[in-house]
Amino acid sequence: GAYHENEQIAFASHDEVNANYIKLLDILFNRNYKVEKRLLNKESEDLKFAVATHDSKLIEHTIGLWKTSKIGIKNFEFEFLKGIRDELKRDLVEEGFRVAEYIPYGDEWLPYSVRRLRERKRNIFLLARSLVQS
Repeated sequence: GAYHENEQIAFASHDEVNANYIKLLDILFNRNYKVEKRLLNKESEDLKFAVATHDSKLIEHTIGLWKTSKIGIKNFEFEFLKGIRDELKRDLVEEGFRVAEYIPYGDEWLPYSVRRLRERKRNIFLLARSLVQS
């Protein structure tokens, strides 16, 4: 995604990243978590994870996995860049999901933000639409 990494340690294409992301989501939602020698149930607060993506297909896949899993709705959250996909964030919250926003900061915030916008042309349109809607 947004970081420049050596191809020996990172997936090179968007399709490879998404395929691996789906595999990791499947692991998170489908394994039988054992916490303190008991099966994790939907009310358990022992497991927390985040699904950080702006990709609608990955979000839909996540919701589909959640519906058939033993993972509670409060055990995970969707994470988005602030100002991106605001309407989708509102929809997810209305459906009962947790949603968090993040803002890049620190010495590398600008190069990071530019890479995020350049990695997919759609991000530029999402940002522009969010600015107009705000």
